[in-house]
Amino acid sequence: HTDKNQRLWVLETATGTNRRVASSDYGDLTDLAWSPDGRWLAFVERAANLFRRVMLYDAERGEAASPVPATSDRYDSYAPAWSPDGKWLYLLSDRNLESIVRGVWGSYQPEPYLDKTTRIYQIALRPGTRSPFAPDDELHAKQEPDNKKDENGKGAGRAKDSREKVRVEIDLDGIASRLAEVPIPAGNYAGLALNDKALFTRSFAAGERRGDLLAIPIRNRDLEPKTVVPAVTSFELTADRKKLLVSKGDDLFLVDAEPAEAKLEKTKLDLSAWRLTVDPREEWRQMFVEAWRLERDYFWDTNMSGIDWAAMREKYLPLVDRVHAREELSDVFGQM
Repeated sequence: HTDKNQRLWVLETATGTNRRVASSDYGDLTDLAWSPDGRWLAFVERAANLFRRVMLYDAERGEAASPVPATSDRYDSYAPAWSPDGKWLYLLSDRNLESIVRGVWGSYQPEPYLDKTTRIYQIALRPGTRSPFAPDDELHAKQEPDNKKDENGKGAGRAKDSREKVRVEIDLDGIASRLAEVPIPAGNYAGLALNDKALFTRSFAAGERRGDLLAIPIRNRDLEPKTVVPAVTSFELTADRKKLLVSKGDDLFLVDAEPAEAKLEKTKLDLSAWRLTVDPREEWRQMFVEAWRLERDYFWDTNMSGIDWAAMREKYLPLVDRVHAREELSDVFGQM
């Protein structure tokens, strides 16, 4: 977990020990992602030049371990996601830096305009691991899907793999040099998740908030991204990697995590029975205390310019009980 002082912590639930893993002078630590076996933590931090890079921390080694960069600090890299088999780390990185402004003369400033800067990349966690996107050759025959059935009529191959306990081993030496492109075009991508069938990301036009949820099949042929749900604002892959929770407009949908178009009419979550009770006075009181605390913790001068800030809380908090509208609460904030 992270805090507002730009620190990353790991809490051991068995002992209650809260250990600081990393801190940053340049920005928040984001995009936390645990490996399938829970040993490795991937996260994103800003380097001194403010480019984001993916870091890896070995929680098994505890205090003896320090985070190690998995990507260069010369490009923005973010959104790490682990493969279910523990062999690959996928991520987004802005490396397609091609300006669509072709001329340097004209009525406007000749500044570059960069569109579709992002590509999807994969990092082999151990040298020599063959990419699932690598084409067939004379040494690697064409792999056919395992459609055999077990005695219960279920697919034997994939089910067996999913039950095997994954142990993630990473060779950190030269890990950044093992970065490779996933062979799909660059785009404006946001968010990344995957299961054993496909990669999932949002693709959107420049300046747009909503984007299409794409699925990229994990295979070495017919590699065409499929639109699962158009115009979504966010998505989340379930822990078992079988479903996707998708936010579209004011609605939520739970769709299959497959590289195919989802049937939204059958997957919308019914939230009509939700009922929320709100006590405005309790809410306003909490908002006042939170605003006071944020000023205390993040004012530019830790001495609060000589003001007794605790006394200010006691002075203005009673006024909150006299507030009758949200606009009056803003007046109290202004006075404080």
